[in-house]
Amino acid sequence: MLSRVDDDKNKWLLEKFDHKETKERYFAGNHGYEAHEEEAEINDGKNKCRRSPTGLRVNTQLCTRSYQMIPRNLSSDAKLLEESTESIARTFALNNCHTGNLGSLIHNFLIRAAELKESAQCEDNIFIWQTYNALFIIRSLCKYFVESLSEELLLHQFDVLPPKPDGTPADDTAEIGSQAEIFITALVELIVDVPVLNFTYALHLEALNTLLVLLSIQMYHVRPASQFAVYRILMQGKCSIHAPMLMKALMWNYLNQEKCPAELYRGQGEDGSLIYNATAALASSLWSVVTLGMGGSGSSSGGKGHGAGASAHHEPSETLLADQSLLVILVLASHCTAGAAGEGGRPNIYRQALFSFTDSQDPAPSPPTVASAPTFKLDMGRLYTVLCSTLRDDQTTLLLYLLLHQNAAMRAYILSRTNIDQLVMPLLQILYHTQERSSHHIYMGLIILLVLSEDRVFNKSVHDIIVKNVVWYKERQLTEISLGGLLILVVIRTIQFNMTRMRVSSQPLSHQQA
Repeated sequence: MLSRVDDDKNKWLLEKFDHKETKERYFAGNHGYEAHEEEAEINDGKNKCRRSPTGLRVNTQLCTRSYQMIPRNLSSDAKLLEESTESIARTFALNNCHTGNLGSLIHNFLIRAAELKESAQCEDNIFIWQTYNALFIIRSLCKYFVESLSEELLLHQFDVLPPKPDGTPADDTAEIGSQAEIFITALVELIVDVPVLNFTYALHLEALNTLLVLLSIQMYHVRPASQFAVYRILMQGKCSIHAPMLMKALMWNYLNQEKCPAELYRGQGEDGSLIYNATAALASSLWSVVTLGMGGSGSSSGGKGHGAGASAHHEPSETLLADQSLLVILVLASHCTAGAAGEGGRPNIYRQALFSFTDSQDPAPSPPTVASAPTFKLDMGRLYTVLCSTLRDDQTTLLLYLLLHQNAAMRAYILSRTNIDQLVMPLLQILYHTQERSSHHIYMGLIILLVLSEDRVFNKSVHDIIVKNVVWYKERQLTEISLGGLLILVVIRTIQFNMTRMRVSSQPLSHQQA
């Protein structure tokens, strides 16, 4: 489904994309080469890399049209689009060994990505959407490659070189992983250098989604993330020099909680746009990247309430960029840990940057960081406010846990707050609605309270703070109670609930969880 950008009016041209011939040309680049029957034949094509000038023209025409590739309407459309293009993506993977169409798409994207910053300053909407078009198709194809191919074949899809200027095929493929590194570096530089504006919002969102798709490779293979080329590129490659700035940019996206522009968030009808639905579905599936499959889906990132049943029905999240930025932060910080970023045992520089940033509002000089790791500054007051207001899902709870446990400056800031009830109350609501939350989420909430309770000032202040009219506590009417008293009530209730649940399931109770 496509829309034309014309005088800031989006005219949806659904019939263009729904046309079978157009769809095949866009995704498969079928120029006389017939698809092979088995995936093994992709290997056979490694030494037959030929490039069709027709394919180059199709890819160039696709990316230079002023079309905005934003699917919309029902959430089922996202799945329908993926299912309807699966065979085309498979054909593309087989034909790409001969045609090198992916390299052409990436080449088009790289040319535009190099000029994105200037285009954003000039408000060149057409150029921005052309770049988005290329990235949208690349991400759609990469999702299929990651799910269906081995890492070696995935890298080979990137490494097929584009043709020579005269249209003749390249002599050989590129060095293994070199083209993937160039592409990933361009994505990182896009996120870091291009400002987030109304007309660049979708492009930033697509860049984050593409990174998440590539990082999700470890979901489909049984080996540590540090052994995958994508993770090695990010941890040790050229783009690693941008690690502090990338984490700062992602944290800024999270702090700003910028809402998705109306033309992207909603379609012409009452149903939410597919750019939201596709992104939300991607976020839901890729949460397993962070939690190693232990995270539940009981509480969505799109949830707006804390009450009973809040996790069952959610208003769609309007802060898509903040949500996806948070996922990328957690993926980068939660893998390749303990100095095992690669064979050389290098530390995770993204994790170091997240755990060493300081308060931009603090006039005192920053203390030296571990191993002189590069760091950055953030407004911790804004971060604290955003954490308190969004503390309703696994992702935000995990971020709070990581910062409280590993970032000394952030932990000191949180424990010094006089309005600590703004943080504790959402945590207690998570524990109170334990039957609606995943065990992973409940565990993180309990650990956060345990870390906070290690501070004597915190233990004293929670009994001095009085909360009134706790409407979500249903067992009794609480018109006035100390925050410490409410904390004790909720924790005891959580223990009782888990004991009952474990007794019913005839499984021993975990003392750590209790």
